[in-house]
Amino acid sequence: MVLEDYIQVAFLALLEALESWDPAAGAFLTWYGLKLKGAFTEAAGMRTQRDKRDPIHHALSLDMPLNGEIGEDLTLADVIEDPRSEEEIEAVAELDYQQRRKQALATALDGLTEDQRRAVVLRQHCHGLTVDQTADRMGITRATARAAEQKGLRLLRHPKNRELRQYA
Repeated sequence: MVLEDYIQVAFLALLEALESWDPAAGAFLTWYGLKLKGAFTEAAGMRTQRDKRDPIHHALSLDMPLNGEIGEDLTLADVIEDPRSEEEIEAVAELDYQQRRKQALATALDGLTEDQRRAVVLRQHCHGLTVDQTADRMGITRATARAAEQKGLRLLRHPKNRELRQYA
C-alpha cells in the first residue's frame, strides 16, 4: 500500500468511528484508535494471526533499489544468484576445457611422425583397437605398430608437452 491508501483508510475509519461512537463509553480518540487499527490491519490483509505470520507480508520486493555507489541503479533482482546460471556457466567452462584439451592434444600429436600418430590414435585416442587391428589398418607388422605406439606415447609424455600434462 502507498501513503494515499493509508490516508483513505484513515478517513473511512474516522467516519465509522463518528457514526458508532458513544460519548458515555469513553473518549473519542480511544474509540477512533481502535477503529483505525482495525481498518489498517484489514487493509494490509492481516486480520488474523495466520495472516500476520504469512511470509508474503515480510518479503522484500525484487525491485527494491540497493544502496550502492553513486550512479548505480541496482535492484535486489540484479544481485540475486540464478541457480540456472551456475549450470550454464559450468557448461560453458566444460566446453572451453574440452576445446583447450582437444587443441593441446592436436598440437602434441603434430609433434609425432605419421606412423606414431596413427598408432596412438587408433589404439588410445579414438578407436581403441587392438595391436593386431592397428597393424592391419596401418599395413605394417604387429611389432612395428607396437613400437610406433610406444614411441608416440613416450614422446607425448615428454616434459616439452607441458600443456598436455594438465589434462592427464
